[in-house]
Amino acid sequence: MNIPGAIYYNGFFPGFIGVVPNSAFTVRVNGVEAMLHIVRHVSPVVVTDFGNDFVSVEKDGKHFTSLKRPIDAMPTNAIGASFTAVDGLEPREFLCTKEHDYAIYRKSSFTEITVGAETENVQDPNSVSAAIFNRAIDSFLEIYRLVTRDVWVLRPDRLQQNVPVIRTAAVAYGTLPGQTKQQRLAGHIPGHFQPIVFSVQEYAADTPALRHDPRQVTQQLGHFLAIGTRLTDAQNALLDCFEMLQHTRNFRFALVESFSIAEVISFDHIGRLRRADVKLDQALRRKEKKGFLTMGDLIQSFFPKLFARDLARFPDLIKDLELTRKLRNATLHEGKRVEVTDAERALNAVQRLIFAIEEPSWASK
Repeated sequence: MNIPGAIYYNGFFPGFIGVVPNSAFTVRVNGVEAMLHIVRHVSPVVVTDFGNDFVSVEKDGKHFTSLKRPIDAMPTNAIGASFTAVDGLEPREFLCTKEHDYAIYRKSSFTEITVGAETENVQDPNSVSAAIFNRAIDSFLEIYRLVTRDVWVLRPDRLQQNVPVIRTAAVAYGTLPGQTKQQRLAGHIPGHFQPIVFSVQEYAADTPALRHDPRQVTQQLGHFLAIGTRLTDAQNALLDCFEMLQHTRNFRFALVESFSIAEVISFDHIGRLRRADVKLDQALRRKEKKGFLTMGDLIQSFFPKLFARDLARFPDLIKDLELTRKLRNATLHEGKRVEVTDAERALNAVQRLIFAIEEPSWASK
């Protein structure tokens, strides 16, 4: 037997959303009409204890997680200070203990939000997915940021750290004739929730995830620092693209910007080569007589020969650059969606192109 009602999700969203607490709004998510309730603004104290850690403990044959040292009351032997954040909000207090490893206490801003949607059967927890929580907030913030120009509050997919916990509650209330959907949803907001989702994304940002051998990297860094290696503008710009991909998951920006880097270094490189190579200059002139010399011309007609030596190490270089070029054009002119695999392929292809162009100058030193 189906029991109609609503399923609600509740969580603390990072950031101060500047609307009146206890306000309710209608949002639409994938055709579903939901209610978004701004419950309150909270400023919890966040403790960063550099001398502490989670450790694995064994007791009576069982393993459990504990703290390296217990968290006692706030230390009396501490340094007190206050400062005003760059956003101009009220001063925020912090304390750091007079030890080698400091404990810093600071305020952080969150907005408690509840999102609810009706269902034909409250006994089916999957009838309203937990994904509706972030999606409803995203729809709300899209309009909020436009109306207020408050860019300090980031949309969910731009957060490096996501909501740490989502809680849920199901409320059965039947059809309640004479009331609108929003009246029913707002009138039955629950007061107690059960935790269901702990955000993996929040902790992934701080979890070591090495893709390299630290010993090998230590030796390489020592070598590069000892000889005074400096990154080129292209390498630094590409690192910015990697950072954008990692922190904001903006796949479109990473792909488009990285290919712009490829265009700049390619035309600079071809310009240097043609001044020293008569045959290459003549071939380029013949191409230019037929029209404007494009990046597609370079990739298809000139790169296979110019980078023949590098294709042994980077066999997919030409193919990946051409795929990236086509997708860049499609996303700019046709609005084509860029996936994470597209962005990663673009970044890797441009990195290989930079190696192919710049390595001869390194090898000659």
